[in-house]
Amino acid sequence: MHWSATLALLLLSAQNEPATAKIATIAPFVGEEVMAILHMDLAAIDVERDVKAMLGGLADDRDIQQGLPVMAQTLNALRQTGAGDAYLLVDPLELPGVPTIVMPAARDPNALREILAGLLAKAGPPVAVEVVRGAVVAGSPESVKRLHQPQPVRKGLVQALAAAGDAPLAAVLLPSDAQRRALEEAVPELPRELGGGSIAPFSEGLQWAVATIRTRPTVEFHLLAQASDAKSAEQMHALINRLLDAIPQLVPPGSAPEALTQRLARLRPELKGDQLVLRLDAEEAVAMIVEPVTAARQAARRAQSSNNLKQIGLAMHNFHDVHGSFPPAYLKTKDGKPGLSWRVAILPYIEQAELYHEFKLDEPWDSPHNKALIEKMPSVYADPASQVAAEGKTVYLAPRGDATLLRGAEGVRIREIVDGTSLTIMVVQANDTHAVPWTKPDDWEVGDRPTLDAVTGLYPGGFNTLFGDGSVRFLKDTIHLDVLKALLTRNGGEVINIDALD
Repeated sequence: MHWSATLALLLLSAQNEPATAKIATIAPFVGEEVMAILHMDLAAIDVERDVKAMLGGLADDRDIQQGLPVMAQTLNALRQTGAGDAYLLVDPLELPGVPTIVMPAARDPNALREILAGLLAKAGPPVAVEVVRGAVVAGSPESVKRLHQPQPVRKGLVQALAAAGDAPLAAVLLPSDAQRRALEEAVPELPRELGGGSIAPFSEGLQWAVATIRTRPTVEFHLLAQASDAKSAEQMHALINRLLDAIPQLVPPGSAPEALTQRLARLRPELKGDQLVLRLDAEEAVAMIVEPVTAARQAARRAQSSNNLKQIGLAMHNFHDVHGSFPPAYLKTKDGKPGLSWRVAILPYIEQAELYHEFKLDEPWDSPHNKALIEKMPSVYADPASQVAAEGKTVYLAPRGDATLLRGAEGVRIREIVDGTSLTIMVVQANDTHAVPWTKPDDWEVGDRPTLDAVTGLYPGGFNTLFGDGSVRFLKDTIHLDVLKALLTRNGGEVINIDALD
């Protein structure tokens, strides 16, 4: 039977489920290689309202606020071509590449094709964008070529898409027989920590699953999993509950927010005949979105901060190679007073030689000439979690004291670091309260008894630290102050187990 006739019969036989034109349009594009389908109703999405509803207070984050106008502008451009829906077809074998995109029934498909091609131009690997059966499709050249041939309607596809209803955001899981076999071959038995046993309740019992997110009138998350029969649903239900019970033991401490771990462990789908159903109210739904997003953003910012410090460390060593010592803590003015920070001294070694030559090196940092250069702070000095970087302030400070690595107007040579470069702190990531204009010769004055007041608070649990060998470690805010003091000195002779700091 022709694919269109098969689809028509399935639509007509779907009892109490809307047989929409949307399903008829997307179904011929879904081949056996597709495991998941993500759907966005472009007409129903209001970027600012929906982001605020789903992210709550996190929507006020500086980076998110900066991205909202771009998102809204892109969405409006797509709508102006007549595009109403966007589908992402996920083939596991093509990950982590760009999923195949299908946007059907545009009023001006050529204009939509040009917009989509522009958006994907920077995606990395070559992406093909074509018009196929009235829809604009994009993806790898191989995947787009496959889409020219209409596919037979997948078993369960119509029911899964119909179950999503009119939700503006939906995700469908629809494993093929080949993907089920691959799962069984890769994971024939569950780990002992999960009670062992066969993976069959999932690989054989799950027919499809659909998750939806709605934002009006309030945020609501709905998950529906369809099993092959009631017995399979019972087996899936028992297995899921075992998985949820094991979450607190399986998640290493500190690898995920404790509140999120506890929320996941409390999730309990309801067994209804041959289906599993899970609904989250507004509070739970927002928390399930916000907590992992917040954790991911914190991890990404912390990683970028670490990378910034690594670049600073490399610049410090390159400076040493040229001058025979690390940079002094400050450059002196013509009358011998502290003038400009070490952060200015290493500019040629962070690819900022042109900016370096703009400074009057024998003038103080706040002379009329030099002060005008503060706004040109290189990005390597801007910590992504800092709220004052836009003011030309940095939280990357050198510990300052008689025995620290950066001590004053004279640079320290590596052979003077008796304690070892891997055991001597060079630069720390402080907090915004102690941030300084990046050109100002101010740093962290550690004194005889250093505390953690200056370095904690920007990231949960601790602070990034650059050591004299160029390595970066995240020191916990529970570090003993005697150990911290020992790490700050270059020649104290203390015995420290550096591995114990991680």
